[in-house]
Amino acid sequence: MALHPTQIFEALEKLVQEPDRNSFIYEFLRIFDTPKSTITKLKKGDAASNVADNIDCGAVALKQRLYFQPVGGGGTTWPKRWRSCDSRLLLPNIKSAF
Repeated sequence: MALHPTQIFEALEKLVQEPDRNSFIYEFLRIFDTPKSTITKLKKGDAASNVADNIDCGAVALKQRLYFQPVGGGGTTWPKRWRSCDSRLLLPNIKSAF
């Protein structure tokens, strides 16, 4: 399915209006036509698919495509298993090409 900018924008608007912290990243990936099998593997915590360091803290990483780490707060609306996690954004070690 071809991605149309208007459809993407409308889907993202809807996603952020009613955010579900447990499924936000998976819905985000679905909007950009990530295969259902990949999303299912990520949800199940498949180490071959999710290469993030902090999986227990809600981090999701697809090699060379995406890195997501929940940030901000850690209050009662966050899933219990994430509340004790460091909420700083973790960036990959990027090496200069020069």
